[in-house]
Amino acid sequence: DATNGETAATMSGTPGGLAYEPEGKSLAVSFESKGDGAAGERYFRANRIALWDQTTGQIGKTFDAPEGTYFTDFLFSPEGKSLTWIGSERACQTLDVASGEVRSSWTAEAYGTNVAYLPGGTEFIQIWPASIDFRDAKSGKASRPRLKLLGLPEPNAMRGSGNGCRLAPDGKHLATCVSSGVTTWDLKTGRPTGPDAQLLGFVPGVAFSRDGKIVATFADRAAEVRLWEASTGEPVGKLATGSTKEGQTFGFGQNAREEIITLQRQKRDGNTSLALVTWDRATGEARERFPLPDDVRMGLSNAGLAPFAVSADGKRVALGGGNYLHLFDTAGKLIERIDLGGALERLSLSPDLGAAFSTTLNLTANGPAVVMNTWDLRNGRPFPASLPSPTYEEAFHTPTFSPDGRWLAAVNANRAIVLTEVATNATGQQFANEREIYATAFSS
Repeated sequence: DATNGETAATMSGTPGGLAYEPEGKSLAVSFESKGDGAAGERYFRANRIALWDQTTGQIGKTFDAPEGTYFTDFLFSPEGKSLTWIGSERACQTLDVASGEVRSSWTAEAYGTNVAYLPGGTEFIQIWPASIDFRDAKSGKASRPRLKLLGLPEPNAMRGSGNGCRLAPDGKHLATCVSSGVTTWDLKTGRPTGPDAQLLGFVPGVAFSRDGKIVATFADRAAEVRLWEASTGEPVGKLATGSTKEGQTFGFGQNAREEIITLQRQKRDGNTSLALVTWDRATGEARERFPLPDDVRMGLSNAGLAPFAVSADGKRVALGGGNYLHLFDTAGKLIERIDLGGALERLSLSPDLGAAFSTTLNLTANGPAVVMNTWDLRNGRPFPASLPSPTYEEAFHTPTFSPDGRWLAAVNANRAIVLTEVATNATGQQFANEREIYATAFSS
């Protein structure tokens, strides 16, 4: 009882989901039955919805999911006459509560989506991992174009079902559980809302401007680059890198003209394309777009970014993917393609793009083998010595180059940081450490 906090009624079993009908007299509860009509049994999949009368405590009408499916989300229409559910196997239906008859049905394009009615009850929204569909409440057919939640990468999209999303009462904003946090979205623009000074999600990438006055950060939840004043920490702009037109962002840096340059990936009609895009800091809009060759592939790091870097002079760009490391000018013209000898697992690039460190998975006569090399990017060949040895903890740490490209800092099996001279393979300083190391960085 919401007025006194006392228990009004109890239903045994393990519910999969809950939804009150608008008047609050009945509670819809999903659970899994044995198939013999027994309510409240504890099973793994919720394939039945029962209406639980809050006054009598008795189970009333029940609605069963089609055979082989189960409910992932459901809710009543605002007037309480319809029940819309989303299920496994992409099945979706709207039922007449009084008769149990199917009013409309359709097949979803993804699994585990959520639903919410808009004010007025004539439309409801169906929420995908990174977009929203608007549907007519009577027919279930699309009523508006799909709204892309701009820049939201699918690996970090909404989590959970039923409790993962909430629509504001006025229907203008949607709150979602994303990347271990909560984000609100404007349903007109598809953009995250909130103060300019917030960083939306995990920040896997940071870069300084050449004069050191501006810091650029990349946050995965909104997939956007934000600019900050280094001395005060105040926001000074953001780039619309998550726009539908430009696709998703997987790397960024600065070119020789001190423009932000990003690596963008677009998916259209089943095809994927990559491009380098330069940005206007003042407006945050894209300035120029340079498509990369169709056969260029992009790898992904554990942080969700591509093995991508812009040289310190801003004139060259490196991108790793598949079995290759590609070098481009900042207009997307291919300068060199280096065969790494195996499938790229990890890549580290020196600031001047004079050297690279690669970890590849190679197929040998004795089976798969991890191979590590440092590369002289001036001639596209490995340095004469093998560097480092396979005893390095490659599963946890990617080596870091010093600003001048002379030294490589790596972590060995004893958790010590070891400096190795790139050109000679000579071992320099070693720093003992008792705890696990996740990252290393040199001062400038």
